[in-house]
Amino acid sequence: MDSDVIDHLMQRNELRQLESRRPSEASERIRAANIHLESAEILRKNDLNDSFKLIYDAARKIAEGALLTIGLRASSTGGDDALARAITAIFEEDFRDFDWIRRRRNEMRYSSLRRGGVREPELDDAMRSTLTMRSRLQTLINGEPVIDQSISGRRDNRQL
Repeated sequence: MDSDVIDHLMQRNELRQLESRRPSEASERIRAANIHLESAEILRKNDLNDSFKLIYDAARKIAEGALLTIGLRASSTGGDDALARAITAIFEEDFRDFDWIRRRRNEMRYSSLRRGGVREPELDDAMRSTLTMRSRLQTLINGEPVIDQSISGRRDNRQL
């Protein structure tokens, strides 16, 4: 864990310490994420971009849930950027892919240098990564230690 990153985020009020761990709220995040993932699968036949956005929403809920299991929450000041930095600093490889999914979604939504829509292999990578994160979150909720199973390297399908 990179405690310097966490300290920095907390000093800037981008990350908050809660009074307790919140595994039941984390479980609610999984339920909401599952709905997004199911919808993404249905939508992928007609709209890869919107399907990717739903996968991102699911990944975000899962990342939020992981923080809740240890009694932390990203503040509105820090937003999803603080969430990405915190989740990577604490859980390292288990949640690292959240950041590329977030950056790709932001690029689609905000960038003036639009490079086109999501390609199907990218969508597949995002789905696989989000399912892996969901599995890690379930492990955290169950109170079991998280095994460091690094997701090896950057996938060729990513454009970032």
